Amino acid sequence: MLNALARASVSKVTDPVGRGLLRIGLSPDLVTVLGTVGVVAGSVGLLATGYLLAGTIVVTAFVLFDLLDGAMARARGYGTDFGVVLDASCDRIADGALFGALAFYAFVHAGSAPLGVAALVGLVSGQVVSYVKARADSVSLSIGGALAERAERNVLGLVGSGLAGIGVPHALSVCLWVLAAACVITVVQRLVQVRLAYLARPRSAGPDDRRPDAPETAGRVGGERADGPQHGGRTAAAQQTGPESRWQQDTQEPRAQQDAREPHSQHAGREARSPQDTREPHSQHAGREARSPQDTRESHSQPAGQEARSPQAGRDLPSANGGRAPASWETGRTTAPDGSGRTAG
Repeated sequence: MLNALARASVSKVTDPVGRGLLRIGLSPDLVTVLGTVGVVAGSVGLLATGYLLAGTIVVTAFVLFDLLDGAMARARGYGTDFGVVLDASCDRIADGALFGALAFYAFVHAGSAPLGVAALVGLVSGQVVSYVKARADSVSLSIGGALAERAERNVLGLVGSGLAGIGVPHALSVCLWVLAAACVITVVQRLVQVRLAYLARPRSAGPDDRRPDAPETAGRVGGERADGPQHGGRTAAAQQTGPESRWQQDTQEPRAQQDAREPHSQHAGREARSPQDTREPHSQHAGREARSPQDTRESHSQPAGQEARSPQAGRDLPSANGGRAPASWETGRTTAPDGSGRTAG
């Protein structure tokens, strides 16, 4: 709430200071880190140890110093994505250090458990408020201001610690309990804002916005649910892969069933046949030359292009020796090249 009301007034003061810091060579990221380090040091070293007034002064100074990084980015004319993430992260660290120190002071030094619980409620709910806003921005859901944002949390926490430091009774308890209640209300407010922004956004065709009456596209394959829609009897996995995967999908039928329907078909790439297969009718496979009727009647003939014949084929095929197979085939020896009938040892 204070961010929207006081932004213009604060910018009139911080913008000239930001331009001056740029001229001396500082960067917005360095100012962000320095401001966070100062807040953590003042909270842990002073507030947590009971020096409430001194701690309030130091932490307030560095919280205001942290406002200068945005003024420097505006004076430079541009910001960076890294700077946005760094600034948000450092803000969460500073808030945790401030309210964690107040909770420690309440439990240890003040001896008040309810006061410590109020500080913890303000710490946790404040982090949730900032987280909801960041997540809404990440999914392009625009939400407006809220009751207790970071500026309100810092003001209430530091005012309570400062008044307690100068001796005002119950000042810290009142401020922390008001802060805890406001932060819890702000968490609910943020979630309602996100829901309304989501309902007001035009629906897309994404998986989160399916129409209730849309037909279910996932089919079933073999009694099990498929992961995606089917097309032509094939699953989505077969459609997304290449032709080779689709061929494998189509040829998953067991080979035993293919053999039962086509007992004499030969698989592509096989050359050798068993004697049982050669006595049966020979069906030709794609890529092999057709055989003549003479070849099909002679079951032991060799494929075209082969010169060497087996001994079994030699007894069935006519040879140049009057139809008789050479004796060397029966004995397993090789005839000499000169045809003299001598055997080569």
